Amino acid sequence: MKRFSLVYIILMMLIIILANIVFFTVKTEIDYWSFASESFIFITFLLIFHNLSELKSNNTIHFILLAGFSFILVSMLMDTLNEVLEHPIFITTLFEDTPQVLGFACIFIAIKKWVKFNGAKTTKLTELSRIDSLTGLFLRRYFLELAQNEFDLYARKKQPFSILMLDLDFFKRVNDQFGHACGDKVLICFAQLMKESLRKTDVVARWGGEEFIVLLPNTRLKEAVEIAKLINMHTRNKKMACETNTITITVSIGVIEMHDEFEHLQTMITQADELLYQAKNNGRDRSEFALSN
Repeated sequence: MKRFSLVYIILMMLIIILANIVFFTVKTEIDYWSFASESFIFITFLLIFHNLSELKSNNTIHFILLAGFSFILVSMLMDTLNEVLEHPIFITTLFEDTPQVLGFACIFIAIKKWVKFNGAKTTKLTELSRIDSLTGLFLRRYFLELAQNEFDLYARKKQPFSILMLDLDFFKRVNDQFGHACGDKVLICFAQLMKESLRKTDVVARWGGEEFIVLLPNTRLKEAVEIAKLINMHTRNKKMACETNTITITVSIGVIEMHDEFEHLQTMITQADELLYQAKNNGRDRSEFALSN
């Protein structure tokens, strides 16, 4: 694309220069300073034009930019040649003023479209950096940002919040017995079950593998335990279809409420994780919690 653009612009410029040499006479007095400065501007636009292929992330925007800079290059070249050749006024208007107006109009439109395009692209990339592509839940890093906000709010106003740490029981058996495709469907189904079981203000994320984490803002331990038990019940009773198979799973949950002993968010999450494994050791398909001291 770069080579094509360069050949195209060189041919266009040569044709314009040759036409000017053939049809117009040289001025008796030449403003060499203006000629040099306008030549420099022309070369700058030429270099920009040559590198426009780097912006070809959107064909429409790329085409409008090419058109715009083509008009500007014609205008600048004619402006430069105007310093050494006698041009009639209609030639100046037709090949210098008009292309300049058209060129800047095209560039304005292209830049406006480019800003909008990149804004949408940035929004999409931001969303992809926050959302797990399989389950549609938040990812760990974004969850930690939200949880840290709650942690800081507790430090300032003592507004309570709780965290649930969840892990699907015997999930490896699902993959081994039914295959990873079915395992993925189970994860997707469980993620949807979580969304249906939680409140709109709650935040659920995929912590990793078959492990999940939930942030319960403005929630005391007693209410958090009830939510965990509800998730246990919904998961236990859920029948998940995969091809010709019907799969049922259970989940183990660790429940923790924020209190003053936690100096860092990670300390709280670590204790929730310990409670989760306590639930595993106590038979799975259950929730374990710890009272604050």
